[in-house]
Amino acid sequence: MEVRTTRDSSAPVAHSGIPGTAEGGTVPIDSHSRANPNRLPPELLHKIFVSCIFNSITKTSHYDDRPDGYIVWYCFRILYNMQLVCRHWRWCILTTPSFWSNIEVYPETTSDSFKEILRRSAMLPLKVSFIHAEHLIPHIEPHMHRVQRLRFVSDFDSIEEGGSNMMHLRLFSQPAPVLEGLHLTVDSDYYGPTIDTPRLFDGMVPLMRLFVDWYYLPWPQTHFPHITHLFVKYPPMYGKLSFEEFLDFLGSSPQLEQLVIQGVGPSDLPLGSRKVSLPSLRVVDLTDCDWLVLVCILQQIIPSRSVALSCESPDGVPTAAWSDLLLLKLPDAPFFSRIGSVKELGLWANASLWSGFCFECHDTLNSFTFRTELALSRTEENGMLEAVVEFLDQRFDLSTVEILRLRIGSLSQSIIRTLFESAPAVESLTISVGDSEGVKSEKDAITLLVDNQPMLLPGLKRLRVAKHIQSFKPWMPVCALGATIKRAKRGYPLRNITCTAVSESDSGMVPCDGRDPASVMLDDERVMDFVDELVLECVDDDGTLLDHPKIEHWNGRM
Repeated sequence: MEVRTTRDSSAPVAHSGIPGTAEGGTVPIDSHSRANPNRLPPELLHKIFVSCIFNSITKTSHYDDRPDGYIVWYCFRILYNMQLVCRHWRWCILTTPSFWSNIEVYPETTSDSFKEILRRSAMLPLKVSFIHAEHLIPHIEPHMHRVQRLRFVSDFDSIEEGGSNMMHLRLFSQPAPVLEGLHLTVDSDYYGPTIDTPRLFDGMVPLMRLFVDWYYLPWPQTHFPHITHLFVKYPPMYGKLSFEEFLDFLGSSPQLEQLVIQGVGPSDLPLGSRKVSLPSLRVVDLTDCDWLVLVCILQQIIPSRSVALSCESPDGVPTAAWSDLLLLKLPDAPFFSRIGSVKELGLWANASLWSGFCFECHDTLNSFTFRTELALSRTEENGMLEAVVEFLDQRFDLSTVEILRLRIGSLSQSIIRTLFESAPAVESLTISVGDSEGVKSEKDAITLLVDNQPMLLPGLKRLRVAKHIQSFKPWMPVCALGATIKRAKRGYPLRNITCTAVSESDSGMVPCDGRDPASVMLDDERVMDFVDELVLECVDDDGTLLDHPKIEHWNGRM
């Protein structure tokens, strides 16, 4: 078979910055008509190409953490390799609009290249990213009626050098009837007067996802009633969020489901009485924000009936003021008011490099999860945890708790006792202990179940003790088994006790050396004579037993 090369006039246009395009190139002229893949209809071949691209991308390392630009670049690189196989494949790729509807352009991209890509996309919805490529904006303006996702990364200086600021870019002033996702990043060393931001797209846009990250620009005077995901990122030193304007925006977004705020200050935010109802809001994530941002969010926003809030490294909160924060500023916060008679309560306190806590409350219909990560000394951490338990006891009716889960971590015995005393109706108790927390933490918690008058947790029926075990290190749960026998002798028998060894690998190190539960003895007494069911198990470390609940949130990717 003879294979010749040629310069194909329909080849991708050469332009720097968009991988996967090259002017001309060396490709086989023979279309390999007898090859099985080339007997397929172009539509089916296209589907195979798409599947190959998708499988290749999702198998790349850290795919979930990759930025949007990497994914676009990777797609074009695969397309480039495919179109070099033969003329038939190249023709299929160049004439398939969906391969050219996800575009990313850079300062090096030429106008001719960009216009050629737009031509190949036919009339399909577009996903376009401008990475410091303001010179190409005029070419997308006639196509705004079909732009579905828009990513704009620039700096104010380059916009000004182009002769117009953001207020005058037609890109942002005309309707975008199908725009669903918008990413705006404007970086600058500009120190001049405050710049006005435009009324984006004249409000004529069905926007659902919005990412905003810019210096010195005020909050946009546009309301998006269909928005479901909002990511606000400001530099910690310069991000001065007008909270009243922000509340106006949130109040006009009744369908908002996820709110992510990073690096927002300052510490003089007003604490007003205004309340904003967001009945669909289920996830809030605050990172490196001033602590009063947390207070404002909790006090002034009424979320959905089931909501999770994560607050990492709040800035400016006095380490000794957690009691005042929880007991004085937040007792009537709308975030907490949805929970009535608590049926399930979880409290996680880590004993790792970071200090913090997480608690989770459930009643019959509603749930609230709160997690924070701090940098505290052990003394400060103990004071904070005492304030947390006092807050839970005062704010919620813990007398109705039936399911209690504790990650011991740095919880002291006195704190655990307070919880047990406040929750007499508990029927199911899970105690999780990390390997680094030692035998004392496990013993401190379990001995409270027997060494008290009157008996704590008198209605307890099910006890589970989960302990992190290093590989091939045996664990004999003496404390848990001993407490089971003692409770039965005092007239408070358990129906079930489960001892779970949590291993980093599949070591198979079952508690009690893997013995048959019916033969487990403790001080010449058979444990099964005092409990209906004894379960001894070893599970992989998947984080569900030891770690706090994962609060997943939108990472800003379009």
